[in-house]
Amino acid sequence: SRVAPAPTFFGPRTSAMPRRMRHGRAVVVTVFALGAVAFCGAPRGGRFSAQGRTAVCAEPDLTSEAWKESVSAVVAGIEGSSEEDAQQWLQAGFAWTPKSRRFWRKLRLEAQPQPEAVSETVRWLKEKDLARKDWVKKFPEVLGLAAEELSSGQKTAPSYLKSEVAYNKAIRSNPQLLGKNYDCLAEHESCQGQCSRCWNT
Repeated sequence: SRVAPAPTFFGPRTSAMPRRMRHGRAVVVTVFALGAVAFCGAPRGGRFSAQGRTAVCAEPDLTSEAWKESVSAVVAGIEGSSEEDAQQWLQAGFAWTPKSRRFWRKLRLEAQPQPEAVSETVRWLKEKDLARKDWVKKFPEVLGLAAEELSSGQKTAPSYLKSEVAYNKAIRSNPQLLGKNYDCLAEHESCQGQCSRCWNT
């Protein structure tokens, strides 16, 4: 008896493809598209093209007065910084970059900086002798944290960092510790998905 030729799965002839496989490929394309949208966040000036499967993320209005004043506050207060540095750091501090969105998660998305709040944060960093380019560039998200939040973060630190000396030494050597303000094991005894802010990660 003659053996029927195997169907061709490549090229434009998708009719010969088994229904299950065609469905599977559609699911993969759909998941890819949704992932692109989630990666860029909610579209604010951004757009998504299903045909080209490309996503364009929104960009901040760097010409607004709020951005200009915030940039000026950073340049004036952070030793060795330039306007370009300040713009990049503020975009991280207010969740405009993919990397910073992993830190902020649901807490913030494409927010606008408030010059007064940014100035207060810069002053807080000066008091801790952290207002330096080499330190801030390691954790630019700090510019999006309010001074009050930075001060209260120490209260949530592990016992070995409770003293002022130990805490200050730790944040100088590891800037990202300033973003910690939560202990999932102490409050819930299990992970709550806030790993970027949790002392146990």
